[in-house]
Amino acid sequence: MIFHKMTRPELMNADREAVAVIPLGSTEQHGLHLPVDTDTRLADALCRELERRQPERVLLAPAMWLGHSPHHLDFGGTLSINYDLYSRMLTEVIECFAQMGFHRILMVNGHGGNGMPMAITQQEVKLHRPNLMLCGCNYWELAREELLSLREGGTYAMGHACELETSLYLYLEEGAVRKDKIRDAGCPDESGYFGFGMFNGGPVSYLTNFSEITDTGAFGCPTRASAEKGKRMFEAISEQLEKFILYFSKRDTMIKTMDGHQAEKE
Repeated sequence: MIFHKMTRPELMNADREAVAVIPLGSTEQHGLHLPVDTDTRLADALCRELERRQPERVLLAPAMWLGHSPHHLDFGGTLSINYDLYSRMLTEVIECFAQMGFHRILMVNGHGGNGMPMAITQQEVKLHRPNLMLCGCNYWELAREELLSLREGGTYAMGHACELETSLYLYLEEGAVRKDKIRDAGCPDESGYFGFGMFNGGPVSYLTNFSEITDTGAFGCPTRASAEKGKRMFEAISEQLEKFILYFSKRDTMIKTMDGHQAEKE
């Protein structure tokens, strides 16, 4: 079910056990070779594929194209809103679904900068709606093992406008990628403390503007990207999303003991 393709009566009669899926994207610079809609395009495409696979279990919301991207602003080519406003906007969208009676909601995030405000939003919403089942994920983390097995560019190959994102975009719309502009970029963290990149989390958090770690706006090894690899990556992520939705669509909110019986609440 696709929210924005349905009429009001159809939406009001939709199965309330379906999972409302909200793709979270951004509109920001992606180096010299990828369009600024990359994060939105990838998250939305993955969620559309999820709805195609599970149309009865998924109610797909329109993708949120505006994200929290202050670390890209000094490059230009970026639209961003502040942390608080992003969280408030996301909260209002979630609240609309809750008021319509949907109690399972999944946010599928395509932009790293949205991660923290997404997590804070989950906590705040849960305080006011304790029976709402609200989940959020970064799509690349769902298929971590599969994506790492496909990585060819080394430890720092996947970061931003990188081997992963470029491969996915080449698969989805090869003609939109400026292939003649592709080149590897970025200054990897050799200390191991900060761990720049999608899969290189370090023990110390360090906030940087992207201009501090790359001269092109990209970070990683997009020269290792290909449409064929993007297809395999897309399928791997889609499989994991589908597995999760099959589990989540059946989960209830009751507290369980290890043997599966409902626990007594004090």
